[in-house]
Amino acid sequence: MEALKNNDVERYREMLLEQQTNIPGEAAERYAVLSSFLTQTEEYLHKLGSKITAAKNQQEVEEAANAAAAAARAQAFSLLSPPAPWLLAH
Repeated sequence: MEALKNNDVERYREMLLEQQTNIPGEAAERYAVLSSFLTQTEEYLHKLGSKITAAKNQQEVEEAANAAAAAARAQAFSLLSPPAPWLLAH
């Protein structure tokens, strides 16, 4: 259980495998199911992490594009606006 508490999935799997070979019948089958569940869970977490990273990256790209578009609009507006009268007096 220490391996599991320390998030040492590999060691926990090794322990399951050792116990699986030492326990006959139904208990060995339960250990096999648990080991399979751990593998599937780990794969799912990796996929989920990848999707979260991709979504964050996409959000950053969209935010940067929106900021660039807003800056371009502001610059275009300032170029099209007539100069302030006090600037023309000199």
